[in-house]
Amino acid sequence: MVKPALPYLDIVRAVREAVRVPVAAYNVFRRIQHADGGDLSAAGSTGHARIDETLTSIRRAGADIVITYHAKQWAAWKAAQ
Repeated sequence: MVKPALPYLDIVRAVREAVRVPVAAYNVFRRIQHADGGDLSAAGSTGHARIDETLTSIRRAGADIVITYHAKQWAAWKAAQ
């Protein structure tokens, strides 16, 4: 597991290339959510885009599993699309 994931995307990539097991990354930053008053559902498209970009960048770096405070809200938002 790489923690924190976002500032260490290069490390996530290096771990992905070095091992043959699933790589987990922990997104510890809640400030993305708090930037819009603490409620992702009320954040509008700007908040959703920020969360989506953050989680996408972690996955692109090579994480198979992303652990985040935003998991439930992000999944509900994606399911509603």
